[in-house]
Amino acid sequence: MRKKNKAREERLAKVLRERSEERCEYCGRDGCDPAHIIPREHLKTRYVLENLLYFCRECHIKFDNNKEFRELVISVLVGGKKYMRLKEITKGKAAVGKYKYTEIE
Repeated sequence: MRKKNKAREERLAKVLRERSEERCEYCGRDGCDPAHIIPREHLKTRYVLENLLYFCRECHIKFDNNKEFRELVISVLVGGKKYMRLKEITKGKAAVGKYKYTEIE
């Protein structure tokens, strides 16, 4: 990872930890893992704060590997409207600023 991207990832993780008070946003246990709602390989949403959740290790593993759990988390914590907006950004149909989302520079 390039230095610029590593610094950006660190800033994003710091803001995410502050937002979640370092607690898993699903179960409330101590959190340790930032998780991308839209996978991180989609560069248009990679550094968008609203595309991230903060999980404990167990919830992160379930989120990544269990379709039913992922759908539950998206419906409860994210909401369908926000999820669809993130998908629009990923597909280039909308800019991050259109929805007033926070992109960490």
